[in-house]
Amino acid sequence: MDPPTILAAALRTAQATVWSSLGHSHTLTVLKLRELLWSTKITSALATSSDNCFAFAVRQARIALADAAEWPDTTLAGLRSILDDPALNAALGAPPKNSRARRSHRWD
Repeated sequence: MDPPTILAAALRTAQATVWSSLGHSHTLTVLKLRELLWSTKITSALATSSDNCFAFAVRQARIALADAAEWPDTTLAGLRSILDDPALNAALGAPPKNSRARRSHRWD
């Protein structure tokens, strides 16, 4: 598979993992997402991919997951805002989970 396809599949899996985490252990969910997004396959795809929406979203999600000292609830909240971005959902061909959601950045 080509890098954009690999990254898009990883983002869909990450979205499904985040949305299914409701009612489950947030710590385990964060660990699963770290394992997914920091895997050798994803790292290789990022290294060979051109800069596109999927690459930027994966990098942003990896940054959100990088702080191991952060509470899992806070990490998942950040990931939800990244993974439910309307532009990302449009690129993935999926409707946003919450059409009224406003993307919040740390610098807002």
